[in-house]
Amino acid sequence: MNRIRELREAHGWSQAQLAQAVDTSQPQIDRLEKGERRLTEQWMRRLALALGVEPAALLAEAAAQRSNLDTKTVLSNNLVGDRDLPVYGVTEGGRFGAVSMTPEPIQWVRRPEPLARVPAGFGLYVAGESMEPAYRQGDIVLVHPSMPARRGDDVVLVHVDAHNDRHALLKRLIDWSDDKWTVRQFNPDETFDLHRQHWRWTHVVVGRYSRR
Repeated sequence: MNRIRELREAHGWSQAQLAQAVDTSQPQIDRLEKGERRLTEQWMRRLALALGVEPAALLAEAAAQRSNLDTKTVLSNNLVGDRDLPVYGVTEGGRFGAVSMTPEPIQWVRRPEPLARVPAGFGLYVAGESMEPAYRQGDIVLVHPSMPARRGDDVVLVHVDAHNDRHALLKRLIDWSDDKWTVRQFNPDETFDLHRQHWRWTHVVVGRYSRR
């Protein structure tokens, strides 16, 4: 089974509202949720964009990977495999601590167990002090891009601009609506809204490598 209904209800949407968001009919959404219509790659892209998740999050397998994760854990010893996890650097900061991600990884590190079978997983250097004391400048946050975010998760929000450059924000997800994310930072302690049309993707942070 897929997770369309679960993600739709997390948004507080009816089938008709989701259908409107992806330009289809309510019966079509019903068939997709029940598995009566195949969830093709095209359907996954359309639904994921409307629901603010990565396409893989629509699959039941993504939820199964979450059950044993603690997003507050500082990972240090539970490493697997080779140094094949890409880590992206950051450049200039902006409003709310937004940074630009380097287009290519700047290094590769050993993969932690929560990302052992997540090909699209990645690390991101922390810049600035807006999330201290939870995260310090120079830490590497470990990111699961396919896991659906829940209220209270630490997330990396991503915006891709007209030049295909990626910009990122590390925040705690408090709530969301059809058109905004409500997030919190710790330094200074502040809660504010971000437009979902601009910050389309939220990627869950499953841990960090702390700078020594």
